[in-house]
This record gives sequence, structure tokens and C-alpha cells, in this order.
Amino acid sequence: MQGDRLIGRVDAKREAGVLAVRAFWPEPGLRMGAARLAALRAEFERLAQLAGVDEIRHAPDWLRA
Repeated sequence: MQGDRLIGRVDAKREAGVLAVRAFWPEPGLRMGAARLAALRAEFERLAQLAGVDEIRHAPDWLRA
């Protein structure tokens, strides 16, 4: 979510102290500009803290835009 708008769907899993971000699918018609991508990465950081992991690892093809 970004404000009250759904911006996409994520596939992520906690694996042995790592938040593994497997994929993110933006909603149709949504542009993934630099600011939106930075905000998404900040949310992954927040999620990592909540999950109690020390590292975030993105799959090579995680952004499915």
C-alpha cells in the first residue's frame, strides 16, 4: 500500500535470518520510478525489523515490472 492505494503484490519469506524478496508485481499501469522504488525498499527494511532478520536479499529478477 502507498497511502490508500494498492501498488503491488510481494512474495517474500524469512529464511535463516534473511528476508528473501522473491518477487514484486506492480499493479497494472503503475510506474515504478526512483521515488516509489526507494519507498518500497524502505518498507522492506521496516518489514525486516518486524521479522527480526538482519539482512534483506532480493532475487535477481525480483522486480516484475
